[in-house]
Parts: sequence; C-alpha cells; structure tokens
Amino acid sequence: MTFSEGRKTYPVHNLSMYGVGISINDPKIFEIGDILKGVRIEFTDRFFSVDTRVVHISLHNDGKTLICGMEIVNTYDAGYIDWMTRVIAEMK
Repeated sequence: MTFSEGRKTYPVHNLSMYGVGISINDPKIFEIGDILKGVRIEFTDRFFSVDTRVVHISLHNDGKTLICGMEIVNTYDAGYIDWMTRVIAEMK
C-alpha cells in the first residue's frame, strides 16, 4: 500500500478509517497542520483520492523510521468508507 502526493510516493506504515501513517526520510518534508489535497492512497487493486491534514511527525519505536501521521479530512469517493471498513476488518 502506498501514499502518493504529487509525483512522490511514500510507503504506508499504518492505516485506520480516519487516518494514515506514512514512512518519511526527512522531517522537513511536511509540517504539522499542512493540508494535502487530492493525495492518493493506493492498494493493489484500488486507489482513493483524499485530502489529509498532518497531525504529527515522530520517530517510530524502532528508533530509525520517521512516521508522518495524517488525518483524512475529505474523501472524493463514496465507496471509501465501505472499502476501508472491509480492509480494516481484514487487518485485524
């Protein structure tokens, strides 16, 4: 699963119904409070366009990976909630 913003793609570290955490290599890529419009959360067989708000940038428990946590503030696809409900249930 990946997260694409413009021409840059980031691996998804974690996912919930209302947020996404991506792995980043530079803490200055995003700032807390940034709104990212029209980014893509891409699965193997489907993608969704969403708007997100950066809520944190922190070091993961492994001590190496930087995680950028984003709240999903808008979705452009009516099927997003149903799809995510299924994906989250499968992850549990």
